[in-house]
Amino acid sequence: MQKLASVVLAEGISALSAGMFYGCESLTELVIPQSVATVQTHALFGCLQLKQIVFRGTAEAWKAIEKESEWIRKDNIISDLSVICSDKTLEYIW
Repeated sequence: MQKLASVVLAEGISALSAGMFYGCESLTELVIPQSVATVQTHALFGCLQLKQIVFRGTAEAWKAIEKESEWIRKDNIISDLSVICSDKTLEYIW
């Protein structure tokens, strides 16, 4: 069985829906289009190996995305997660 390690989402997607990648323990990188406006509850919950989110917009646009509670759990994710935006990288040390 092959495990999902990297996902590139298509432009036009407006939300990471609730539980979209719930429990994808092998996911290490996720590329999110600038069109995303909402990250719903548990969208990335349990993604234990996630190290990098590439956001195809600015850091300001990333911060403006509505992130619902527990979209990602800080106590079950690697502490060196970074979000790479078009203008700079944001480090998330939980």
